[in-house]
Amino acid sequence: MEHLLELTAVVTVCGTFLLLIWLLKSLLVTPVPTDRDTELYMVVTAKGDAQGLEQTLQSLQWIREEGRIPMTLVVCDCGMGDEGKRLVSAEKWDAIYCTPDGLGDITWQKGRNESEAQ
Repeated sequence: MEHLLELTAVVTVCGTFLLLIWLLKSLLVTPVPTDRDTELYMVVTAKGDAQGLEQTLQSLQWIREEGRIPMTLVVCDCGMGDEGKRLVSAEKWDAIYCTPDGLGDITWQKGRNESEAQ
């Protein structure tokens, strides 16, 4: 019985410690305040095999889905290979795909469409 109480205490302390670490990690991802008149674009440039692109997109999508930072993800193709293009074209990413030449058009067109709608 004594070992069961010790085990329960250890599990409780470890669980509390892990919860505190998780909360601290969440606080480090500081929300960026935005309002109706501002919008945040996160541009990820990728070239070659785009190693690490999937992990980067997963992380940014998690931040956005958690409601931490409302943003539009943009993947800019700066000479990606076939593997990188295949990764970006997967439907699991809610991201805009463009080339460096089209990067300015994305923000300009979006702002123009919203002002015309008002």
